[in-house]
Amino acid sequence: NKVKFHSGYSRYFTAPKAELLSNLNIQRFEGTTNQPETFKNDKVKPEKTDYFDVGLKYQASKELNFGVDGYYKNIRDMLDEGQFGQALIFKPFNYNQAKVYGLEFSSDYKIKNFSAFANIAYQKARAKEINSGQYLHEVNEINYIKNNFVNPDHAQRTTASFGLAYKFAKTKTNLGFDVLYGSGLRRGEANALKMPSYSQFNIFATQKIDKFNLRLSVNNILDKKYALRDGTGIGVQASQFASRRSAYLILSREF
Repeated sequence: NKVKFHSGYSRYFTAPKAELLSNLNIQRFEGTTNQPETFKNDKVKPEKTDYFDVGLKYQASKELNFGVDGYYKNIRDMLDEGQFGQALIFKPFNYNQAKVYGLEFSSDYKIKNFSAFANIAYQKARAKEINSGQYLHEVNEINYIKNNFVNPDHAQRTTASFGLAYKFAKTKTNLGFDVLYGSGLRRGEANALKMPSYSQFNIFATQKIDKFNLRLSVNNILDKKYALRDGTGIGVQASQFASRRSAYLILSREF
């Protein structure tokens, strides 16, 4: 049996997407139906993150491995994006401070031509005080977030995945499936609520022909209908749904 331990610290600097930035003079909307509740519009800032990580990997046997990883992020000027207005164009804004921490558990098993994996991740994110693009939000929302930590809309508490695959050596065919589970994104006033949980089943088949690889993937095989967002929450003004059943045929060549 083997145990590998790791730990680390990183400092990240993330600039906002240049194509989403604008020099809009919102004073032009004064006296119109598009006038915002506030004309405050501080510039979008780059995100700065102190990232701490610690974890270990445990080889239980030649075929079976386990892993656990914990992390903590202390973020200044955390970047977020929202869809605002009738056109629902993405606009970036910042939270003055944010704290994110989580645990990730992983496992994999392989014996001869059979392989399997299972992963689960738990995350909690809290952010406070919108300090750029204030005109995009309601005044009551800005005032509440100034004095209270809230859940960012993109933060999902629990995510899990599981999959199996089998390779037929003689025919060079690989068949498998995987399952994805999510506890749901945030919704409601100040992101106090969450969307229902969801799950999705996917299957795939690959075939090797000389130097060519052919892959057929069918996502959401059960054609489940579920919403990722319901049009409420911080920076969310429209419903969004997951893709229905979809198939992809991919041909690649080795060089």
